[in-house]
Amino acid sequence: IFGSGDFPQSLKDFFGDQMPVLTAEEQASLAGSADFWGANTYGGKITRPKEEVLNKALSEYTHGDDMAERYSFSPCGMCGDQPCSRDHVFDEDFACGAASSWLWAFPDAMYQYLNKIKSFTDKPIYVTEFGCDVDEEGGMSFEQAYDDEFRVQYYKYYMMQIAKAKDEGADIKGVFAWSLMDNFEWGDGLNFRFGITYVDFNDDALPRKPKKSAEWWTN
Repeated sequence: IFGSGDFPQSLKDFFGDQMPVLTAEEQASLAGSADFWGANTYGGKITRPKEEVLNKALSEYTHGDDMAERYSFSPCGMCGDQPCSRDHVFDEDFACGAASSWLWAFPDAMYQYLNKIKSFTDKPIYVTEFGCDVDEEGGMSFEQAYDDEFRVQYYKYYMMQIAKAKDEGADIKGVFAWSLMDNFEWGDGLNFRFGITYVDFNDDALPRKPKKSAEWWTN
């Protein structure tokens, strides 16, 4: 929309007359108006067979269907009532080591994503979100959560791919780890921790202490 000024044709085709129609003036003000491209990504995804998703009309959906993922899935999660195939997963302990099953730790996905962005925009790129949670960390004390080596490895491998994309011409101006502190994670509440800083939610003062991953970032 910030390129042409209008919604993609695929979106118009799917939503039909439920899509808002932008005036010529609105389109002119939107086209080329973005100052930068903000890229949020956490892990890789596998695309679903097109017949599973492209042949399903809007009228067949009920509220909430495919809200999180319509066209893709994480091999670390469940496909219906069965575990998804992990044929595409290498080093399963790392790749599916996050607490959230939707997060497939796949550093090459970051590289591919940044190259895709580079192919259709000349705007500067900021990686505005990337990070991971650690298995069972939600219920840990600081002493238990401090040594978050999985998170350190995640950031190390992802930063290598970001550097590779930058070296090959992607105009990357900055990155932002998700997250600076443990926080309220949408529908998951306080059960999952993405922070490089530990927050004690059992203390009204919410004291904060840096984890090993925070120390890695300062090095």
